[in-house]
Amino acid sequence: MEGLHSSACPQQKKLTSSANLRSFIVFFLSLRFAWLCRSSQRHAWRNCNNSDRLAVEALELRVLHARRIRNLLSFHLVIPNSSDARKRIDSRCLRPDTDFRDVIVTGDPNLSLQDGQNGRSIVVLGEVLWDQFEGFRRLGGAPLNFAAHAGRLGYRPSLISAVGTDALGEEAASSIAALDVDTTFLQTTSRFPTGRARVELGPGGRTRFVIERPAAYDATQLSSRELERLIRLAPAWLYYGTLFSSTSEGKSVLSRLLDAFPAAVRFYDLNLPNCDSTSLVRELLAHAQVVKLNEHELLRVQECTGLPSETEPFCREGAERYGWQAVCITLGARGCAMLAHGRYAEAEGIRVKVADPVGAGDAFAAAFMHGLISRWPVAQIAEFANRVGALVAARPGAIPEWSVKELVNYEDPPGVRRPQAL
Repeated sequence: MEGLHSSACPQQKKLTSSANLRSFIVFFLSLRFAWLCRSSQRHAWRNCNNSDRLAVEALELRVLHARRIRNLLSFHLVIPNSSDARKRIDSRCLRPDTDFRDVIVTGDPNLSLQDGQNGRSIVVLGEVLWDQFEGFRRLGGAPLNFAAHAGRLGYRPSLISAVGTDALGEEAASSIAALDVDTTFLQTTSRFPTGRARVELGPGGRTRFVIERPAAYDATQLSSRELERLIRLAPAWLYYGTLFSSTSEGKSVLSRLLDAFPAAVRFYDLNLPNCDSTSLVRELLAHAQVVKLNEHELLRVQECTGLPSETEPFCREGAERYGWQAVCITLGARGCAMLAHGRYAEAEGIRVKVADPVGAGDAFAAAFMHGLISRWPVAQIAEFANRVGALVAARPGAIPEWSVKELVNYEDPPGVRRPQAL
């Protein structure tokens, strides 16, 4: 027995030493794993500017395999669109004491990214024109305004439009190049002059536009090569309006884009022109998944569709009839009414001294889109969109300088609650 006991001691010591070594390795690897999670998170945020940090998308994190190996949890992670370094990795999902066995997907699946889509890329189709006031002019056009404001929120908008070869066209092209907008598909044509619209300001901040047609944007065309380049962008959203689509050529371009981007969210911002566009509006509403209109356009849409004129019944019945995933009605100084994710909310307007109402609705539309992409609750989206629209309305010009940081520092009027996500 003594011999047996004596011969077992070295083996027992060896086993104990091996167990200690394994424990040390497991402990070291756990620390290394935690450090990598924190390091990757810090690295992602160091590569973001302020706008990107505030506009960052909710990350869809899929955990495909998780199993315990001797107290060490092994993860196999797939991050959609991982080429976008600006996505924040939520380390709270990676606790070593959590046993993930199912795929985890956050957010509304109807507005989530499809495989291969670029969450920051959007395609914007429509007019570029000069808003002519009494004694001065400013660059505008709802699609351009929307694209510029989306750029301020951290997105990468690609504008599809055209300007003329005249002096106004050269000035417009130069000004657009200075914005956060991709001008790869901004064309130049000698067929028509650069677009212009006479702006007439009315009571209560209402505006009336007298638009000169034909204009350069009416000559916009897409070659097969350009369409292929657009498809490679894999945009997550496609924005369009009524004016550009009111000609057969414009409608043809829109149809090609709708066919080319079947997975993109289709955002229809009405901006109805002063013309009979009843059948066209019905058709464009049917294409859309997200719709924005104002209270005056609501009455015109009600007349041509038979939908209710009250805001909540309009939103709900329109969503049921056309399959809209979200719809918003702006109510001027009274705020907005919104339906998203099946929930309805109204938000009071932000009280500001209006310097220029032109462009405020387009800024609102960009904020509306951002809230949907960020998957905020509908009441929060409505408040944020109101705030962005008010900020732009308080400054002259349809595309004034502003940043998301200003919204954080913006002083709330009495009784107005700030969206918590900011």
